[in-house]
Amino acid sequence: MTDITQLHQTELLRFIQDLQKEIQQGKITYIEMVVQREDEEYVEWDLLESGVKSLDHQHLLAQVGCLYMAAHDVVNEILEIEDED
Repeated sequence: MTDITQLHQTELLRFIQDLQKEIQQGKITYIEMVVQREDEEYVEWDLLESGVKSLDHQHLLAQVGCLYMAAHDVVNEILEIEDED
């Protein structure tokens, strides 16, 4: 395994461990995340959800805002890649 792959795995594990601590402390009650799975031939994207989601109107609007910002970031990444080519 390359050093870069090991570094990314270490960063991901640290990130998950930090989330685990906040879950154990009761700070995180719901998670919705996009994951990228890779094997030798394919890259697959999946949306994962777990926990108890607040259905408060303001909370849902805040979720929409976060999702919008995430989508905006992806579009910017695409544009940056196109500019490099």
